[in-house]
Amino acid sequence: MSDEVHISKEQFEREFRRHYRTLCFFAERLVKDKQVAEDIVQDTFLKLYSRAAYQGEEQTKAYLYITTKNAAFNHGRHLDIVRRSWPEIPTDTFNPEILKHMIHAEFMRLVWELVEQMPGEKMKTVFKLCWQDGLKNHEISAVMQSSTNTVKEQKAKGMNWLRSKIFEIFGSNNGRNILNGL
Repeated sequence: MSDEVHISKEQFEREFRRHYRTLCFFAERLVKDKQVAEDIVQDTFLKLYSRAAYQGEEQTKAYLYITTKNAAFNHGRHLDIVRRSWPEIPTDTFNPEILKHMIHAEFMRLVWELVEQMPGEKMKTVFKLCWQDGLKNHEISAVMQSSTNTVKEQKAKGMNWLRSKIFEIFGSNNGRNILNGL
């Protein structure tokens, strides 16, 4: 009998909820196409689910990033984009450019987790419609049936709340540098 432990449905769902958006963001930075990035990440999770053994959260996270990166590069090779657009980006996982995209994706995961913790449903809804759905202020006001000024006010309150949480986590100087880099 094998000592391998297959990933349970609960573990898979937890890993999916935790990493799906982050990996989509990461893949989109590599392939420059949102739909292709989502397809790549879905395929990555299918591979995880059919994988022989579950080795814990950190190993799973590494597996997801490496598999997503490899699939993105394979997609690029398939489309012959590598020769035209990516010649300067080696496929090495520890390349600074790849690591920068991974760190940025992980930071965005933290931001999305913080948005879920925002006080007040209006603030949270405005941020989701703006950041996740890419809507403009007037579009958000139409969806929420409120004034554009209310949307702007909620967005400003949300940004201040988010900024304070990031400063708590990273310290004021590091948090300021991180926010300025976005």
